[in-house]
Amino acid sequence: SVSAFLLNRSSDLDLTQKVNITMYLALAIVFFLFFGCAGAVLIGRLNDFIQYILYTDKITKLPNRQMCDVQINAIGDKTLHEQYTCVVIKLNSLVRMNETLGHSAGDMLLRDFGDILKSVSRNYGFIGWNQGSFLGLFEQCSEEKVKLYVDMVAKRVKEYNDKQLELEIEYSIAYSNSTADEIYDIRNLIHHSYDRLFNR
Repeated sequence: SVSAFLLNRSSDLDLTQKVNITMYLALAIVFFLFFGCAGAVLIGRLNDFIQYILYTDKITKLPNRQMCDVQINAIGDKTLHEQYTCVVIKLNSLVRMNETLGHSAGDMLLRDFGDILKSVSRNYGFIGWNQGSFLGLFEQCSEEKVKLYVDMVAKRVKEYNDKQLELEIEYSIAYSNSTADEIYDIRNLIHHSYDRLFNR
């Protein structure tokens, strides 16, 4: 009958609409998942790119002076915890390498020393190139622990120098510990470390 035909036709249309809505919803979910993930990856890579451009030293590949300032300013108004250690390191042989073998050799020496410090500092904390010297900021790092750090740097430098014919790392290192030196301000702790580095 006509009424039965129209009823079946209406049911078929409802079913088709439900299928279409479900399909469109599925496509929309896939679309948003795909482009959402792609967008997140893109934003992440963009952030990495910005970090590299703004906050990475191009020779040492370590955080640069600006990032050192960011780290210092983040805790500049706070009282340091017990066993907070600041380490400062100067590459003494850099000037000689620049003068005798050229700036490319000096850059290579700086990069290689930066690689050593980055590797040794991995389990300690932040290490950066502070425009003329390296700066380490280590939380929960006692004097005993930082002495192990100093020994590891010395060992890795000796291994490096033993393999070199011309390049040679000579460096000075000093540190201050908030508990041992009773200094609980980051800027004063850094200043105290530099005093030890240059006045020993």
